[in-house]
Amino acid sequence: MILHPIHAPPVFEDVHALRSRVPLMTRMLIVIMNLLGFSDSLIVEWSGHPLSTIHRWVNRFSAAGDVLDAPGRGRRRVTTQEIDAAIVSLAEEERFITPRVIRNRLGVRASVRTIRRRLDEAGLFGRVARISWPLSQDVIQERLTFAEDYAGWDGNDWGSVLFSDEACIWLGGASQIWVQRPEDTAFLDQYMVHRPDSHAKISVWAGFSALGLTRIHIVEGTMNSAKLVDIFSSELHQYTRRTWRNQQWHLLQDNSPVHTSDEVQDWLADNEIPRFDFPRYSPDLNPMENLWAYLKRELDHDFYENTEQLAVAVQIQWNKIPLEILLALVESMPHRLEAVRVHRGFKTKY
Repeated sequence: MILHPIHAPPVFEDVHALRSRVPLMTRMLIVIMNLLGFSDSLIVEWSGHPLSTIHRWVNRFSAAGDVLDAPGRGRRRVTTQEIDAAIVSLAEEERFITPRVIRNRLGVRASVRTIRRRLDEAGLFGRVARISWPLSQDVIQERLTFAEDYAGWDGNDWGSVLFSDEACIWLGGASQIWVQRPEDTAFLDQYMVHRPDSHAKISVWAGFSALGLTRIHIVEGTMNSAKLVDIFSSELHQYTRRTWRNQQWHLLQDNSPVHTSDEVQDWLADNEIPRFDFPRYSPDLNPMENLWAYLKRELDHDFYENTEQLAVAVQIQWNKIPLEILLALVESMPHRLEAVRVHRGFKTKY
């Protein structure tokens, strides 16, 4: 009995769609038909491929026992072993260096992406450096106590919290410091940032809740107690009345000297502002830090010639922050507290 192909046999439909290469299934069917004794002309008619293609895959199977593609040679490396060693050596010597700086420093005629690949191959991965903060046993206990005291709070409870903080934003895109480090070394001292560079900067204060942002306040000079009280006087009651009306709410801020000063504490007490007993050295428990990081990343997309231009951009980018980010940060609070408990008071990924 002679088999004749129907129009566009289903087993070969992908051949006509791809055309540029013979799919693996088609190669296998060609070899199987040959082994079953089908004639070359019939295989050509069924597969839709020329006789040379039929012979190529039949011969490949006879010689190699399979119809897989031969391993390719890949692209020729544009860097020598000596250059690769120099790239890795420089990154190990100066951990807080970027692939772009490495390329310029060594005069390597390769792309930044190539430099990045060489570092990855050596097990040095580019990451945003963690900030180092001291954790004594007393601080660890404060963090654990805070995590345990509010373990029962859910997203709705944290939705009535105004998270606030001040920050410095540097001119020149120094918001994030990158480090080249091996895996699982984020909290080793040599890969952490101990103090930021002293570029020109502006100081700002702002806050947020699950229901929206406060205004962002640009501070002339360095933030102090008097300036913070002025901001609180103009912002807190206006924001909270608009947001929660007469409902209960809480203020969360860290333990910076400005926040714990007598002047600020007296104002909060006089105005009956409910607030947390926040543990020291706990930026991972204040999602305002994550919001600052988001804002700074957005600002780093542009270049600013002076602090006046930077201040204008800060106002614009702050007002563009989507509500979805605020909700996600608020909803992360139970997970942050759980992470502190799991890590027994030590630093967490947040």
